[in-house]
Amino acid sequence: MMKNILGHAVYQLVIIFTLLFAGEKFFDIDSGRNAPLHSPPSEHYTIVFNVFVMMQLFNEINARKIHGERNVFEGIYRNPIFCSVVLGTFALQIVIVQVRGKPFSCTALDHRPVALVCFHRRRRTALGTARHLHPDASPEVPERGRTRNPQR
Repeated sequence: MMKNILGHAVYQLVIIFTLLFAGEKFFDIDSGRNAPLHSPPSEHYTIVFNVFVMMQLFNEINARKIHGERNVFEGIYRNPIFCSVVLGTFALQIVIVQVRGKPFSCTALDHRPVALVCFHRRRRTALGTARHLHPDASPEVPERGRTRNPQR
């Protein structure tokens, strides 16, 4: 589980800091870092916010399987509450960014940043699968009250 937590934390930090400090160059937009206090919402910070929320959303999906299972989508429809939370969060994020962004200091995005978010969501799911391919370095710990018996 520590591998999952550290892997996703490092991935999120790298992506968010890259977008925060070099994102305006990727999208050829104005930087929001030097904007005055009560300036209009910047497209730069909206992209950072949107990517962060989407990475958290896909972290929820990847966190469903932590014991070496590879298919994080297996059985996802068996839990309707989980599905409604994920779909509700996704829909609310679209509404916040594209329609009602003023209270959240967001501006509507065009197709380029939205395509980036979709790309990072796919990469996030691929990262979750890839981390399961790397074996754990720690030895197997027996459950409480049981001893290891290799002859069974």
